[in-house]
Amino acid sequence: MFTFFYLLKVGEEMKIIKDQSGLTLVEVLMSLVLLAVVIIAFSGAFVNGMRSEVWVNNRLEAARLAESIAELIEENNSILLETDFSNIDGDLNNLVSEYENKISSSVSYSLEKSLVDSTNLNGLYQIKIVITWDAGSYELYTRIYAS
Repeated sequence: MFTFFYLLKVGEEMKIIKDQSGLTLVEVLMSLVLLAVVIIAFSGAFVNGMRSEVWVNNRLEAARLAESIAELIEENNSILLETDFSNIDGDLNNLVSEYENKISSSVSYSLEKSLVDSTNLNGLYQIKIVITWDAGSYELYTRIYAS
């Protein structure tokens, strides 16, 4: 710590008074630099945290959309016996448009089906649902019996 010396004239003699109550310009500048470094470090962590939160929220909404599509297919499981999913395209597009507002970018989906087990009367199908948005994608696999 720096100290200041003051000369005080009392009568005929000079006295030296030490004053340690103030801060020097160097100390103030050093404390400001240290404070700036700490603020910059925390702001970087904050920005990364916000990016992660957006990514996780988008992924969560994509998972919800994929589950909603799987439920729609399960409710209309007779369409598994058809060649494509054209009978429920309108319902699928409505679901996707609902979730596009929740996910921070445009959303698309794709559906693939494959016969897993044909020993049952109509068979067990595996459905692959892929939800894609600008920053990523989510895949859901489910198995549904056709009726």
